Amino acid sequence: MREQQRLALRRWLPALLLALTLLMLAGFARSQDVTPGTILRWTYDTTRDAPWLLMILFLVRPPFIVPISLPVLFCGALWGVWPGALYAVIGMMLSAASSYALARYVLPQNAMQETGA
Repeated sequence: MREQQRLALRRWLPALLLALTLLMLAGFARSQDVTPGTILRWTYDTTRDAPWLLMILFLVRPPFIVPISLPVLFCGALWGVWPGALYAVIGMMLSAASSYALARYVLPQNAMQETGA
């Protein structure tokens, strides 16, 4: 019985994290009166921290099923060809490592048996 509860929690955990993240973003947007102009102004004001924020986006991207092309396009648009390519490659490596860690340590050990793979 306890094992079934753990499996159910692991199945719902990504959806719960996504819902929590969306609720937090919606609350922040309402409290700060976020508009496209304020987003651009915030981006220009945080250019020193922007690479770190983008790496965090790459790192948490896999469970939320965000296409990899979006952060890569952000890299190219924000920093140009060569610096953007460097940030994109580093971010894709972080994304691949976080996907592996998610599949290896968070998902149940017998997930392949459950799906019939």
